[in-house]
Amino acid sequence: MLEETTRAAADTANASLAEAERLLASDDAVGATAALSLTDASVLPPPGRARAALLGAELARRTGDPEHAQELLSGIERADATTKLLAQALRITLERDPASGARTLMVAAVDAGSRPRVHDFLWSLLEETDPLLALAENTRGSPNEQGWWQLRLTTAMSLTAADRAARVRRWVESHPDHPAAKVLPRVLGEQPDSGPTHIALLLPDGGPLAAAGRAVRNGFMAAWLELDPAARPRVTFHDTESGDIASVLAAARAAGADLVIGPLQREHVAALNAMMPEIPVLALNNLVTTTPAPQLHQFGLAPEDEMASLAQWLADSGAERVLVLRGPHEWALRLERALEETGQKPVGSYLIPELRTVTDTVGSAMLIAASEARHAELERLTGLPLAFAPRARQDVDAIVTLVDGLEITALVPALKFHYADKIPAFAPALTLQDAGASTLVAMEGFHVVELPWSLPGMTGRRDLLEAFNTGSGSLASLYALGADALRMADRVWRGQRGQRSRTLGYTGSLILAEDGRVRRTLARMEIVDGARVPDQGLPAGSHDDSGRAFRP
Repeated sequence: MLEETTRAAADTANASLAEAERLLASDDAVGATAALSLTDASVLPPPGRARAALLGAELARRTGDPEHAQELLSGIERADATTKLLAQALRITLERDPASGARTLMVAAVDAGSRPRVHDFLWSLLEETDPLLALAENTRGSPNEQGWWQLRLTTAMSLTAADRAARVRRWVESHPDHPAAKVLPRVLGEQPDSGPTHIALLLPDGGPLAAAGRAVRNGFMAAWLELDPAARPRVTFHDTESGDIASVLAAARAAGADLVIGPLQREHVAALNAMMPEIPVLALNNLVTTTPAPQLHQFGLAPEDEMASLAQWLADSGAERVLVLRGPHEWALRLERALEETGQKPVGSYLIPELRTVTDTVGSAMLIAASEARHAELERLTGLPLAFAPRARQDVDAIVTLVDGLEITALVPALKFHYADKIPAFAPALTLQDAGASTLVAMEGFHVVELPWSLPGMTGRRDLLEAFNTGSGSLASLYALGADALRMADRVWRGQRGQRSRTLGYTGSLILAEDGRVRRTLARMEIVDGARVPDQGLPAGSHDDSGRAFRP
């Protein structure tokens, strides 16, 4: 009787553990946590207890408790080979990042029986990696590694849930011998195929923002036309200049819309938010201080996104002592404040009020004038001619230039004149807005954050720009915003806030945060030979030739 009771308890524990593993493989961490809490691991044999500990460690990592995760991993004993392999990958993830853990599993020899568990865990780590990394990695390494990164990339670039499922099918057909094609990660086989059936675009078709509204609309429709005709949602257009926003929304609801994209004007977004909309809304601007309504989501091209990406780049490169040179623009001041809000405290900030003051401002920033004054005072006191060789200040790891394209062409020679051309220099995407060939040549060696559609491998950009005859300025970014609004529509419609997986769009690596705001990470680029190229790493804090920032 006791033996039967023990066996029954073990069977129950095994069943709940298997259910917890299934739920986690389906990206349901909440359900997995609940199922694991019902698992009495003490009645399981050692391999079962090891699996439960591994699952608990992964859940602890996802919920932001790496110390507890390490503690659980250290207690794993007498595990089967697969559990040991997964535990190793999780340790590497905790010590480094999910991409490193995923690479460990990509190159491991795995028997057929273990592939489902390994592939599920590998894919969960890949889903956490930024798709910008997949864009860089999908042509490197072995064919096996390339295949995994290409699968991650193609799913990250999908436009809708149905498009994602179709992309997975095409990838499997084109990679029949890849391990993932033979044993597809479970979550990829469980993709939702539903989404909004009728999208209403609320955009200005007249007034001062008519051109902006049409750019967003054309970008959206260009992306919409890429979808399988059988899977395209219905789209209707509603001019926000035709009446008050309440009547425009009512017209969209009456037409049968189950998702709204827009409006574009900030005052219209605020007014719509106050109405507490009953269907999901993806507004194409951000509220300033108002608390968003439950169904309101926000997606704008905020300059602060650029600075968040640039600040992270500074941190990753080890640049702690940053000097800021800022033009007299409202956006430049916003970016400087955003930099400070990231925790990066500049060692100095200098305003360039107008072009004719560039050289003097840079001289003050580099402390050249103070150095020359000290030299003159020493000569006066000693009465002797003293050798003097001005040099760049040594307490700066990087220079952040918050200036426009015209100002940067004057700033670069001033930096060289004042011995600052060996200090790594960073700039936001706004500096390159409408940048011509001469600006790019002047910025040789600069490190800039840019919209990802400038990266090699981003499909669709050229067709979009040629189809609508747009340039590289602000309207081009609005075309990109329209296309990415379609990319985020399914997630907004399903209320998928706070998910780990990012979407790779034209405007950035995108994620729908818990607060309903779409957050963007921009691409890291370097200006080389007058062209934008993906950055290959930066030796920050160096003042010798190996650490030069640009070559004026």
